[in-house]
Amino acid sequence: VADKCPDLVRLNVMCCDKLTDAAIVAVAEKCTNLAKLNAGGLHNLTDAAIVAVADKCPDLVRLNVMCCDKLTDAAIVAVAEKCTNLAELDVTRCRKLRDVAIVAVANNCPNLTTLVIAYCDIVTDTAIIAVADKCP
Repeated sequence: VADKCPDLVRLNVMCCDKLTDAAIVAVAEKCTNLAKLNAGGLHNLTDAAIVAVADKCPDLVRLNVMCCDKLTDAAIVAVAEKCTNLAELDVTRCRKLRDVAIVAVANNCPNLTTLVIAYCDIVTDTAIIAVADKCP
């Protein structure tokens, strides 16, 4: 897909269990106009893949990484800092995420309209208050 579709703007690979970082990195490197990525349920996905998306796809507006249980704050902070037009983010069941990731999104993504952080067990009031403070 990455080699033949450089103008790809939307990719949904949700729950494609055999996919790894290599696939997402290839898409990020060759499909730099990517605006919407649904990688939910990719249990093999690590920070490296999402950081590559953040680095190469600055126009990203929608990201779903629900149930990507290997992701840490580093991935979401990279997205927040480099994809500042982000409008929708779903990190449901990304249980390694802490307040720092959500605060980075709140501070850097003024166009955010949808944020799903269900079952992120270690996110506290601090993160939600930061989001609330940034709401218009």
